[in-house]
Amino acid sequence: DGAAPCVFVVRLLELDDPNMTSVLVTASWRLLGFKMYSQASEIIFGLSRSGGMEAENALINWLDYPDAYWVRMTAADGLGNYGGPTALPALYARLQVEKDGYPLSSVYRAIAKLGGNIPFELVLEHLNSPDSGRRYAAIRELTDLGGPRAVDLLVPRLKDPDPYIRGETAHALHTIKDARALPAILNQAWVEEDHYSLFYL
Repeated sequence: DGAAPCVFVVRLLELDDPNMTSVLVTASWRLLGFKMYSQASEIIFGLSRSGGMEAENALINWLDYPDAYWVRMTAADGLGNYGGPTALPALYARLQVEKDGYPLSSVYRAIAKLGGNIPFELVLEHLNSPDSGRRYAAIRELTDLGGPRAVDLLVPRLKDPDPYIRGETAHALHTIKDARALPAILNQAWVEEDHYSLFYL
Protein backbone atom coordinates (compact mmCIF):
# COMPACT_ATOMS: atom_id res chain seq x y z
CA ASP A 1 0.00 0.00 0.00
CA GLY A 2 1.03 3.68 0.00
CA ALA A 3 3.73 4.54 -2.51
CA ALA A 4 5.33 1.09 -2.47
CA PRO A 5 3.35 -0.50 -5.35
CA CYS A 6 4.08 2.49 -7.62
CA VAL A 7 7.80 2.34 -6.84
CA PHE A 8 7.76 -1.41 -7.43
CA VAL A 9 6.12 -0.92 -10.84
CA VAL A 10 8.70 1.68 -11.84
CA ARG A 11 11.49 -0.71 -10.86
CA LEU A 12 9.93 -3.50 -12.95
CA LEU A 13 9.67 -1.22 -15.97
CA GLU A 14 13.35 -0.34 -15.59
CA LEU A 15 14.20 -3.99 -16.29
CA ASP A 16 13.63 -3.17 -19.98
CA ASP A 17 11.58 -6.29 -20.57
CA PRO A 18 9.39 -5.63 -23.67
CA ASN A 19 6.60 -7.74 -22.17
CA MET A 20 6.53 -5.98 -18.79
CA THR A 21 3.99 -3.33 -19.76
CA SER A 22 1.57 -6.02 -20.96
CA VAL A 23 2.06 -7.99 -17.77
CA LEU A 24 1.35 -4.95 -15.60
CA VAL A 25 -1.71 -3.92 -17.62
CA THR A 26 -3.09 -7.42 -17.18
CA ALA A 27 -2.30 -7.32 -13.45
CA SER A 28 -4.14 -4.02 -13.13
CA TRP A 29 -7.28 -5.39 -14.75
CA ARG A 30 -7.18 -8.42 -12.45
CA LEU A 31 -6.83 -6.21 -9.38
CA LEU A 32 -9.79 -4.15 -10.56
CA GLY A 33 -11.75 -7.37 -11.00
CA PHE A 34 -11.13 -8.13 -7.33
CA LYS A 35 -12.13 -4.54 -6.42
CA MET A 36 -8.59 -3.82 -5.20
CA TYR A 37 -8.90 -0.29 -6.52
CA SER A 38 -6.16 1.38 -4.51
CA GLN A 39 -3.55 -1.18 -5.51
CA ALA A 40 -4.65 -1.06 -9.15
CA SER A 41 -4.45 2.73 -9.14
CA GLU A 42 -0.86 2.57 -7.89
CA ILE A 43 0.09 0.26 -10.75
CA ILE A 44 -1.77 2.48 -13.22
CA PHE A 45 0.16 5.50 -11.95
CA GLY A 46 3.43 3.64 -12.29
CA LEU A 47 2.51 2.48 -15.79
CA SER A 48 1.76 6.03 -16.85
CA ARG A 49 5.41 6.90 -16.29
CA SER A 50 6.58 4.20 -18.68
CA GLY A 51 5.38 5.99 -21.80
CA GLY A 52 4.69 4.17 -25.02
CA MET A 53 1.46 3.57 -26.88
CA GLU A 54 0.58 0.38 -25.02
CA ALA A 55 0.58 2.16 -21.66
CA GLU A 56 -1.22 5.18 -23.13
CA ASN A 57 -3.94 2.99 -24.66
CA ALA A 58 -4.43 1.27 -21.31
CA LEU A 59 -4.79 4.65 -19.58
CA ILE A 60 -7.34 5.72 -22.20
CA ASN A 61 -9.36 2.58 -21.52
CA TRP A 62 -9.29 3.29 -17.78
CA LEU A 63 -10.79 6.76 -18.35
CA ASP A 64 -14.12 4.97 -18.71
CA TYR A 65 -13.76 2.61 -15.76
CA PRO A 66 -17.19 2.79 -14.07
CA ASP A 67 -16.69 1.35 -10.60
CA ALA A 68 -14.11 3.62 -8.92
CA TYR A 69 -13.63 7.30 -9.63
CA TRP A 70 -9.99 7.33 -8.53
CA VAL A 71 -9.11 4.85 -11.29
CA ARG A 72 -10.45 7.36 -13.83
CA MET A 73 -8.72 10.20 -11.99
CA THR A 74 -5.36 8.38 -11.95
CA ALA A 75 -5.69 7.56 -15.64
CA ALA A 76 -6.42 11.21 -16.50
CA ASP A 77 -3.52 12.41 -14.35
CA GLY A 78 -1.22 9.91 -16.02
CA LEU A 79 -2.24 11.01 -19.50
CA GLY A 80 -1.76 14.66 -18.56
CA ASN A 81 1.69 14.08 -17.12
CA TYR A 82 3.09 11.48 -19.49
CA GLY A 83 0.70 11.09 -22.42
CA GLY A 84 0.82 12.59 -25.89
CA PRO A 85 -1.54 14.53 -28.15
CA THR A 86 -3.00 11.22 -29.33
CA ALA A 87 -4.78 11.03 -25.96
CA LEU A 88 -6.71 14.28 -26.51
CA PRO A 89 -9.74 12.78 -28.35
CA ALA A 90 -10.39 10.36 -25.48
CA LEU A 91 -9.98 13.14 -22.92
CA TYR A 92 -12.40 15.39 -24.80
CA ALA A 93 -14.90 12.53 -24.94
CA ARG A 94 -14.58 11.98 -21.18
CA LEU A 95 -14.99 15.71 -20.58
CA GLN A 96 -18.49 15.46 -22.02
CA VAL A 97 -19.74 12.60 -19.85
CA GLU A 98 -17.79 12.59 -16.56
CA LYS A 99 -19.90 13.69 -13.58
CA ASP A 100 -17.57 13.08 -10.64
CA GLY A 101 -15.63 16.18 -9.69
CA TYR A 102 -12.18 14.73 -9.02
CA PRO A 103 -11.67 12.81 -12.28
CA LEU A 104 -13.37 15.60 -14.24
CA SER A 105 -10.96 18.13 -12.78
CA SER A 106 -8.09 15.82 -13.74
CA VAL A 107 -9.45 15.62 -17.29
CA TYR A 108 -9.58 19.42 -17.51
CA ARG A 109 -5.96 19.67 -16.41
CA ALA A 110 -4.77 16.83 -18.63
CA ILE A 111 -6.23 18.54 -21.70
CA ALA A 112 -4.50 21.79 -20.76
CA LYS A 113 -1.15 20.06 -20.18
CA LEU A 114 -1.35 18.37 -23.58
CA GLY A 115 -1.99 21.68 -25.30
CA GLY A 116 -5.70 21.26 -25.89
CA ASN A 117 -8.35 23.95 -25.66
CA ILE A 118 -11.42 23.63 -23.47
CA PRO A 119 -14.52 25.42 -24.81
CA PHE A 120 -15.48 28.08 -22.29
CA GLU A 121 -19.13 27.34 -22.99
CA LEU A 122 -18.58 23.86 -21.58
CA VAL A 123 -17.03 25.29 -18.41
CA LEU A 124 -20.17 27.44 -18.00
CA GLU A 125 -22.36 24.42 -18.62
CA HIS A 126 -20.54 22.48 -15.92
CA LEU A 127 -20.66 25.45 -13.53
CA ASN A 128 -24.45 25.51 -13.79
CA SER A 129 -24.93 21.74 -13.88
CA PRO A 130 -27.27 20.01 -11.41
CA ASP A 131 -24.37 17.62 -10.73
CA SER A 132 -22.24 18.99 -7.89
CA GLY A 133 -19.21 17.12 -9.22
CA ARG A 134 -19.35 19.07 -12.48
CA ARG A 135 -19.77 22.33 -10.60
CA TYR A 136 -16.71 21.46 -8.51
CA ALA A 137 -14.59 20.76 -11.60
CA ALA A 138 -15.72 24.00 -13.25
CA ILE A 139 -14.76 25.93 -10.11
CA ARG A 140 -11.30 24.36 -10.18
CA GLU A 141 -10.95 25.28 -13.85
CA LEU A 142 -12.03 28.88 -13.21
CA THR A 143 -9.52 29.04 -10.36
CA ASP A 144 -6.76 28.11 -12.80
CA LEU A 145 -7.99 30.64 -15.36
CA GLY A 146 -8.32 33.47 -12.82
CA GLY A 147 -9.12 37.04 -13.78
CA PRO A 148 -12.20 39.25 -13.39
CA ARG A 149 -14.43 37.06 -15.53
CA ALA A 150 -13.74 34.04 -13.34
CA VAL A 151 -14.51 36.07 -10.21
CA ASP A 152 -17.82 37.29 -11.64
CA LEU A 153 -18.83 33.70 -12.39
CA LEU A 154 -17.67 32.31 -9.06
CA VAL A 155 -19.30 34.82 -6.68
CA PRO A 156 -22.88 33.49 -7.24
CA ARG A 157 -21.64 30.00 -6.28
CA LEU A 158 -21.15 31.25 -2.70
CA LYS A 159 -24.93 30.66 -2.50
CA ASP A 160 -24.75 27.15 -3.93
CA PRO A 161 -27.10 24.68 -2.17
CA ASP A 162 -24.17 22.28 -1.64
CA PRO A 163 -21.96 23.41 1.29
CA TYR A 164 -18.96 21.67 -0.24
CA ILE A 165 -19.35 23.75 -3.39
CA ARG A 166 -19.71 26.92 -1.32
CA GLY A 167 -16.47 26.09 0.47
CA GLU A 168 -14.62 25.33 -2.76
CA THR A 169 -15.91 28.60 -4.23
CA ALA A 170 -14.61 30.57 -1.25
CA HIS A 171 -11.27 28.80 -1.55
CA ALA A 172 -11.15 29.63 -5.25
CA LEU A 173 -11.86 33.32 -4.62
CA HIS A 174 -9.18 33.49 -1.95
CA THR A 175 -6.75 31.85 -4.39
CA ILE A 176 -7.53 34.34 -7.18
CA LYS A 177 -7.16 37.26 -4.73
CA ASP A 178 -9.47 39.76 -6.40
CA ALA A 179 -10.66 42.40 -3.92
CA ARG A 180 -13.98 42.71 -5.73
CA ALA A 181 -15.02 39.36 -4.24
CA LEU A 182 -14.42 40.48 -0.65
CA PRO A 183 -17.91 41.94 0.06
CA ALA A 184 -19.62 38.76 -1.15
CA ILE A 185 -17.27 36.59 0.93
CA LEU A 186 -17.92 38.68 4.06
CA ASN A 187 -21.68 38.64 3.51
CA GLN A 188 -21.68 34.87 3.15
CA ALA A 189 -19.52 34.47 6.25
CA TRP A 190 -22.24 36.16 8.32
CA VAL A 191 -24.96 33.73 7.23
CA GLU A 192 -23.02 30.51 6.57
CA GLU A 193 -23.82 27.66 8.97
CA ASP A 194 -21.79 24.82 7.48
CA HIS A 195 -18.41 24.25 9.15
CA TYR A 196 -16.66 23.20 5.92
CA SER A 197 -17.77 26.34 4.09
CA LEU A 198 -16.92 28.55 7.05
CA PHE A 199 -13.39 27.15 7.15
CA TYR A 200 -12.72 28.59 3.68
CA LEU A 201 -14.70 31.79 4.16
